Amino acid sequence: MSTIHLNRNGTIYVYSSHKYTDKETGESKTKRTLVGKIDPATGEVVPTRRYVRKKPVNTAQTAEKTEATAQAASPVMENKIQKLEAINESLRAENQKLRETLRIYQDAAKKAGESLAVIAGSKEI
Repeated sequence: MSTIHLNRNGTIYVYSSHKYTDKETGESKTKRTLVGKIDPATGEVVPTRRYVRKKPVNTAQTAEKTEATAQAASPVMENKIQKLEAINESLRAENQKLRETLRIYQDAAKKAGESLAVIAGSKEI
């Protein structure tokens, strides 16, 4: 069974309706799927993009094109990879320096805390 629906912009869409009974609730329900739209010039149903079947792809040609594209892009990608590796290495070095600085500050804070504890302990005596 098919139904027709007129859109606000004047396009007429054709839907396929399928009635069924929901097993859990026992209610009668309708499932509607879009088939296409009606061409105003010819009056025929034109399938929408989603329902147009795709042509089979020749996998040999696709593989050759993919390989050729990969070979052409290879030098560009290698250049980008080298730049990213250099950035990565500089970030690792900077991270190491920051960790060393943090350790120095933590040690200084620990020593300052110990000396404050000693000072505070001597005042209580």
